[in-house]
Amino acid sequence: MDFKLFGFHQTARRQIKPGLYAGLGYHLDLFSGIKDTGAQAGEQTPFQAYGVGTKGSSTSSGIPWTCSWNDETIRSMRHAASTPA
Repeated sequence: MDFKLFGFHQTARRQIKPGLYAGLGYHLDLFSGIKDTGAQAGEQTPFQAYGVGTKGSSTSSGIPWTCSWNDETIRSMRHAASTPA
């Protein structure tokens, strides 16, 4: 496989309660110059059999939602430096 890819993935999250975050985002992937080098050499490839997005370019776009849990405490460098070991 040979292709060029431009990807943009961005997500914004908000704290719902201590340690719990949720949010929405946008994902965009633009594939161009798609070439199945195996098929060009005469091989039957899974990509060739799939058929979708095999005409030289393909676009994937979507709105993801995220949910994450983080229960770790992160100290600032100043606080960590002033805390005796």
